[in-house]
Parts: sequence; structure tokens; C-alpha cells
Amino acid sequence: ATERVVSLPANFRAGSASIVDQRLVVALVDQTGSAWRLGVYQATSGAMVVEHVLEEAVTAMFKRGDTHVLLFGNRDGHGVLEDHDVENGGGWEPYQWNSTITAVEQTDANTHLVALADGSLERFTYSNAGSVTVANIPDVRDLSMDPVSGLVYVAAGTSVLAINPQNGLIASNYAIGSPVHHVLPLLNR
Repeated sequence: ATERVVSLPANFRAGSASIVDQRLVVALVDQTGSAWRLGVYQATSGAMVVEHVLEEAVTAMFKRGDTHVLLFGNRDGHGVLEDHDVENGGGWEPYQWNSTITAVEQTDANTHLVALADGSLERFTYSNAGSVTVANIPDVRDLSMDPVSGLVYVAAGTSVLAINPQNGLIASNYAIGSPVHHVLPLLNR
């Protein structure tokens, strides 16, 4: 096991993070929540390699190859997906939604579930840059994949729903009684 301490820029905090090849990639946001950057650090030493200014507020980040990350975020009231080159900066936007993104979960290397503020739960497929609505679930705050069952757990209002990510069917519904903000599947089976 190896530990590294990465020093973030002054007045910034870490959001999403991902290991990409030998780099630690971190979405950084300032204290006001309005300025976003992507910090790229050497994974073995913690030294900063490069920093990129972002135009979107990052909701989630996932590795896409040895030099790219997928940034799911919000800009100007829309949900956006940016395929970002961590070495050279920049990238392209394969998709944009008409509502802001509240949560994202990766179900396989090519597919992500995207929860939107308007209640739509979308299945986005990277290979064809397409998104289809699989369910309508209001007030989604978090999505979490259970790799054992293949179900995605949804924190929605005061309940946790277990859904099939392919068709959006609800396998079970757990009433919690208070607002649920995060779901973390137990993986010690």
C-alpha cells in the first residue's frame, strides 16, 4: 500500500477524483463553488503535473482510457458530458441534456446512468453518444452500482430504490423516513 499527500491550490477543495495511468486526476472547486479546475498530479509523488480550467461544475468523473476522463457536469442550466484529455487539456462534448445532472453512476466501461434534476433517469452509451430515458424518479441525490447483483441503488427523497440499470425497473424500495443523500453498497459478501 502506498500513500501520497497531494497539496491542493489555496482556497480549493477536491470533488471527484480518478486514477488515469500514472496520474491522479482531481476535479477542484473554489470556496464559492463557482470556479472549477482539473488538477493532474503524479500518482507516485503527489507533485502537480498540470492544471486545466473547466467551464462546467463537475458532478462526476470516470476514467476513459490512459489519457482521458469523462466529466459529467452542469453549465448554464444544462447537463453536459466532456471527454477531457488530461495531458493536453480540452476535449469534446459527446452529449448535452436539457436539465442539470444530480448524480451519475458507471454500469460498465461504455454505459452510465445519469440522473437529471427534472426526474429523468437516463442511460447514456458512450459508443453511440446516445441517451435514453429508462425511468422517471424525482429527487435523486445519489446512484451507486452493486457489482454483485448488477442493480443500481438510487437515493431518492426519503427512500432507496434498487433498480435494473438496463430497463429502469424497480427491484425493491426501502423507505428510510428521512432524506437520503448517499448510498454505499456493502461489498464484503
